[in-house]
Amino acid sequence: MTYYDDITFAVVIQHFSMYSTGSPFHPENHSIEFIQKGKIKLEANGKIIELVAPALFWMRSGGKYRFLVDETRSVTCEHIYFDFNGRRAEKMIQELERTCPEGYVTPKDPELVEQIFADQVRKYRQDHIYYHPDLVVNAERLVLQIVQSARREQKQQDDLYGILSIGRKIKSDPFQDYDFKALAAQAGISYEHYRRLFREYHGRAPAAFVLNRKMFLAAEMLQMTNMRIKEIMTTCKFDSMMNFSRTFKRYSGLSPMDYRNKFK
Repeated sequence: MTYYDDITFAVVIQHFSMYSTGSPFHPENHSIEFIQKGKIKLEANGKIIELVAPALFWMRSGGKYRFLVDETRSVTCEHIYFDFNGRRAEKMIQELERTCPEGYVTPKDPELVEQIFADQVRKYRQDHIYYHPDLVVNAERLVLQIVQSARREQKQQDDLYGILSIGRKIKSDPFQDYDFKALAAQAGISYEHYRRLFREYHGRAPAAFVLNRKMFLAAEMLQMTNMRIKEIMTTCKFDSMMNFSRTFKRYSGLSPMDYRNKFK
């Protein structure tokens, strides 16, 4: 017995249409499935969920399921999945049920999910015995994608005060003027509470977070562009070269010129 023998794959299938199954079915194997295009409704153990591409979902062996399609319409739905079983497969399904009890997620990286499934289909069709270890690793990669996507969705739901979203905005453009007291007031909380939450989420107080991001991009500009240092200073919204140089040296340990000479 090898390291990979605690999973068996019954089938790996990709098809381009789905129909209402009429009556419920009880799968003999676990499955991980992906809606690439289109949408479908799934009745899963009495709960109806709508799966709109891109959507990752899974089924448990012995559960009660039914796909629901409006048969009065022509529906095209690109659907890919694999059925698997074994001790490790059971652990994977348990982890998915624990992490995401809703039974489905929108993947954070749909292109990567498509690549993993495409590789799964190709290797299963070519030689599923020879490529069995690859199939197992791909299954684990998909479980990781589901877990990471579920965690991201949970964080977004927990972002009641917009602190995660403003962090993403600052990373994208730290050169705007951010009024954190106004943002705290819009969120309906005190600035001290907002500042404390911001530090918990991002590891720094708001002003320090903005400054750190500016210095990160300043370092990139020094290394990757031919911009004059004064231009970089102005882009980073500093009012004097002395202030910019002092701040950048605290960030990197080098003056802007020394940093450029060392890394460009």
